[in-house]
Amino acid sequence: GLEHCENELLSFHDGAQSLAAAALPVPIEVTTAEEQEAGARLLTYFEPCEWGPGSVIIRESDPPTDLYFLRSGRVVVERASGNGDPPLRLRTMDAGTCVGEISFYLGTETTASVVAEGTVTALRLSHESLRRMEERDPAAAGLLHKLVARRLGERLIATNRLALALAG
Repeated sequence: GLEHCENELLSFHDGAQSLAAAALPVPIEVTTAEEQEAGARLLTYFEPCEWGPGSVIIRESDPPTDLYFLRSGRVVVERASGNGDPPLRLRTMDAGTCVGEISFYLGTETTASVVAEGTVTALRLSHESLRRMEERDPAAAGLLHKLVARRLGERLIATNRLALALAG
């Protein structure tokens, strides 16, 4: 039942999120001309990727992977149950968000698997590309870090709301 409700809410927002993702990898308000220019340069450090339905984009417990900004499609984030049961579905994400950021930034093994529900397109940033960006274009790197921090903050707020709802 929760999965059905989640899918309904996501489908309601599909168009807006996909359009918002068109300019930058993740929707964000850019307030200055410098940030707009940095956003255009930021995209040059990414490489496009595509996966078919059921493809594993990130596998739980693997070494740190790249950072992905979803351009189109939907992914499921899941964790292994550990007892042979099917994986536990944690969340579904649509275009306009990023995945892989925790292991990417912390250098730790991945905490969950990310699986394509249908065809998924994304922009991929490798550790090497980030290093190059930080050396050559600190403004673009700063904008990237701002984008990721915003997403992490939004997810923390959503998790806190869910915890409060479940506790109440």
